[in-house]
Amino acid sequence: STGNFAEGTIPGFAVDAAMAAAALRAHPLVDHARVGVMGHSEGGAVAPLVAADNPETAFVVILAGMGQSGRDILLYQSAFMFRKGGQTEEWIAESTRIRAAIFDAVGGGAADEDVIPLVRALVDYEMAYLMEEDRRAVAAVQLLPQFTGDWMRNFLTVDPTAALRRVAVPVLALSGTLDMQVPAAENLGAIEAALAEGPCPSATIVRLVGLNHLFQPAETGLLGEYGAIETTFDEATMGLIAGWIRATVGAGPE
Repeated sequence: STGNFAEGTIPGFAVDAAMAAAALRAHPLVDHARVGVMGHSEGGAVAPLVAADNPETAFVVILAGMGQSGRDILLYQSAFMFRKGGQTEEWIAESTRIRAAIFDAVGGGAADEDVIPLVRALVDYEMAYLMEEDRRAVAAVQLLPQFTGDWMRNFLTVDPTAALRRVAVPVLALSGTLDMQVPAAENLGAIEAALAEGPCPSATIVRLVGLNHLFQPAETGLLGEYGAIETTFDEATMGLIAGWIRATVGAGPE
């Protein structure tokens, strides 16, 4: 690919994925009627969008996908990180308030010059014990692109449930109960509710006990465990996915 991933957004990723699926359907050795899409995490918002816009899609598998807005996901992640780091609930509440103000401004289309004071306020609050004021001013300028880039502006405003309500093919949605990036309870519940409001003929929603965001068997689900766990992806979950696909679109060759 010669695309610019750094400036990619969910709608653009959906176009890419749809083109890949179309190419696969056109392959002479592929049954065009049984090609589906599967996405993980942010890709869990991409896959339903592909299916919603491309009715020839046979099925959707959502792995650790989003049912909440990008704004809510990011606020959860930062609060969770600080809570595990030992910050007080009062401190976390103020950090969340400042971050929410940034996200609301960026999501509302505010110009960079209007966002920088908010980023500076965040740096002053969260990093006051780490660096002097002049360094915090520099840090705020350096951090600004992370908040105002194309990806962030799109991610903050994306509503994954809008596409889910338009999906008209069977869906399998899986999340681990130790997912600390996209929490299973809130997001699977929102995914299930959105699918129930649309033409989706069947939705299978599964909470997998003890698995983390990467579908590894975990102790805490914290990001630091990822590289230390020998299992790349739980094999039983692979079997569950394969079995569901076979049952949904017909058993193919073993």
